[in-house]
Amino acid sequence: ILPPVIALKLLASIPPEMEACGDLTTPQVTATLIPYMEIVLDTVRRGLTSAETAGPALEALRNWAQTCHITLSHLNSPTCGGTETLLPVLVQILSQPTAQEELLILASRALTEAILVSTDSC
Repeated sequence: ILPPVIALKLLASIPPEMEACGDLTTPQVTATLIPYMEIVLDTVRRGLTSAETAGPALEALRNWAQTCHITLSHLNSPTCGGTETLLPVLVQILSQPTAQEELLILASRALTEAILVSTDSC
């Protein structure tokens, strides 16, 4: 089993690497990744509970949000049969006056990606 930091860094690299290899079009990359989105969102949510893994978790969220068109509804829906959602965690990070600047930037970029998806039904 990989340490959480490494697992999150690997998750963050999957969407851009798939797009960069050029074997698939962007819609094909999106279609390939969509089945894994719920588990990725759950993994990101769990990664945001630790200062050590928060940065890689937010980077993974931003990259997956860009490629998979993650919406506010996705961020505000429980994952993997649980009851917790990502959106309140992102809002909490963004509202902390003592949060590291890097975390604020990553959280705002991930949230911005979700806001920009026009097909959201929330």
